[in-house]
Amino acid sequence: MSNAVTVCRRLVGWGLAALAGTAAAQSPAAPPPAASEPRWIVFAEVGQQTDAHSLTAGFGRDVARRWSLGSGEVSARWEVSVGRWWIDERAADGPSSVDRIGVTPLVRWQPDQGRSPWFVEGGIGLNYIGPNYRTDTDRFATRWNFGDHLAVGRRIGSSGRHELSLRLSHFSNGGVREPNPGADFVQLRWAMRLP
Repeated sequence: MSNAVTVCRRLVGWGLAALAGTAAAQSPAAPPPAASEPRWIVFAEVGQQTDAHSLTAGFGRDVARRWSLGSGEVSARWEVSVGRWWIDERAADGPSSVDRIGVTPLVRWQPDQGRSPWFVEGGIGLNYIGPNYRTDTDRFATRWNFGDHLAVGRRIGSSGRHELSLRLSHFSNGGVREPNPGADFVQLRWAMRLP
């Protein structure tokens, strides 16, 4: 179990260093796909929170329409993800891992009318997390939970097909039932747009 935590921490560290390094790169990323070209995207992410770490994979599909907002461009995407949370042995009060399946609509804003490689995105989705997440200090009362996500990232590579983003994700049932402590993860995501 501790080897998996070490690997997650190293991946997050390397990803943050790579994300910071891309900011210094002078080569511009390719422009995003035109509004008439919705694209598929695949992604993988690692995450960490106080008592658990996570690994997630998924796919998404762009919405064909884009909108102007201020000096930037807004786009949208639907995502489906599957992941696992491993609960640290010292904190486990039940299963040592839980599985998560989620569906999330996301909205993304990119500066410079969408030409900038940088972006900010966020979304709120529905997640099934089972069996119920339990640690020695936190217990989820429900298996159905909301997932709130906020990210900042950058398209990388000569074609701009790859992305790295740093994400903050909060999972809870929104106060539908108590206890509702929630779980907050810091996640590093790599994504690739399919041609």
